[in-house]
Amino acid sequence: MVMLDTIISLTYAARLRALGIYIDPRTLESNGFKYVPRNSAYQFNPTDDFLRRYGYYPNVTVHVFRSKFDSSFVVDRLKVQCSYQRIIFDTSYYSPDGTYKDMFCNLLSEKLVKISIPVTAEKVRKLSVSEFAPSANIILPQHFGRPVGFLKKLTFLDVSKQFHNILNSEYSEEVEGFAYREYSQNTGFRIYDNGSSIRNHPKTLADLEVNGNIEAGLLPANIFRVEKTYQNKPTARKAIGKFIPKGSHDDIFLEDVLNQELCKAELLDTVTKIGNVFDLIVTDLGSEPQFLPIEYLWHVAKQFGLKGHEIAYFTNYALALQQMGRKNAVTLYDDVFGRTGQKQRCKYSSLINKRLGKVNLNGFFLFDLFEEIKTQISEFKPYTNGDEANAILAAAEKRQEQRDAKKTNIIVSAQPKPSQPLSQIPRLILPQQIEIDKPSQLRLMPELEVVQPPSAYRYH
Repeated sequence: MVMLDTIISLTYAARLRALGIYIDPRTLESNGFKYVPRNSAYQFNPTDDFLRRYGYYPNVTVHVFRSKFDSSFVVDRLKVQCSYQRIIFDTSYYSPDGTYKDMFCNLLSEKLVKISIPVTAEKVRKLSVSEFAPSANIILPQHFGRPVGFLKKLTFLDVSKQFHNILNSEYSEEVEGFAYREYSQNTGFRIYDNGSSIRNHPKTLADLEVNGNIEAGLLPANIFRVEKTYQNKPTARKAIGKFIPKGSHDDIFLEDVLNQELCKAELLDTVTKIGNVFDLIVTDLGSEPQFLPIEYLWHVAKQFGLKGHEIAYFTNYALALQQMGRKNAVTLYDDVFGRTGQKQRCKYSSLINKRLGKVNLNGFFLFDLFEEIKTQISEFKPYTNGDEANAILAAAEKRQEQRDAKKTNIIVSAQPKPSQPLSQIPRLILPQQIEIDKPSQLRLMPELEVVQPPSAYRYH
């Protein structure tokens, strides 16, 4: 269930010589490489036609420079970018575990040799790694609905202040191709609908076969991909350090990142940070990011068992988060109230999380989503065929039935007592998320649109 997606190996000439890897630049163009003068490199980037005909191949770049003694090229470094899943299965639908690493090294070696990069399986293991991305395919229960409903909600959550930019993009013309991304200079995190990505953009014959099996009902269709990327060597080294014996070697080798426990630990850590119970509940209160009536939030807080200052913090923070997202709300709160306010926020967030974590909530699908993601990552079950995928789906649906059976109607039955019924109270929806770096940079709110709320606070 948990392994790697993208691996980028960048091995310099000295390391290549130490491994006994000798690449002849003269043979590259006859094997599909193109020389790019601007980059002083030979590049092998498989086209769609090539992938359909020969299956998945890695992207390879051989950087060269002119020899001082003659006009011939000399290899400076070798860059190999590939997907662990696609090297093994030609598709990203199936999810292998670490037991497939020998097969991965053998297959990668075979593909590299075919394009004039003479690397044995043993030498593949010792290639230097500069970037890697632990990932997990999450099979969602069928009645969860369209994944886009969750993905658009995630834009109002946040991993931590380490991510300075948020990029939301669509992978296809259809809305369900929507992806949630957060990234910084060192790390990145994204969640997207892998099932829709494969259906809308099949790259290989294996992808087309998967699509046919999904349409025939032989394979689950709702596949979430959760991915964390380490985008440079220092960050990758820091993440992998506790899984390598101290003093063993200074470099990061391919065999070091083919580690189940490493990938599992890194993904769980990030998903747990994003899946803050308080933030999930506040974000999930409405069917769209919106202003909710204070009376309603107050009544919800009382139903949760919050008291005194906890109620005030819950209602204030709920409104701030739904208007501008967690990152901006936290930044604004900390900057306005200073260190004392930051300590108070952390204190109340911790207390409220403990209380909310004991409540089984009706209608909170984001909460259910993150519980299922954490469960599947923790259980660590690979699937390499339809029977194994359907077994994971059946287990996920059974867990969701158990969650639903334990839920109370705490939110659905919560009826505030304002001057008019909740269903008749107009609420304000921001057309876009407000970006704030500092309170002094707070821009005027855009024009607000008054809308009537839906009759139920549940995804459809």
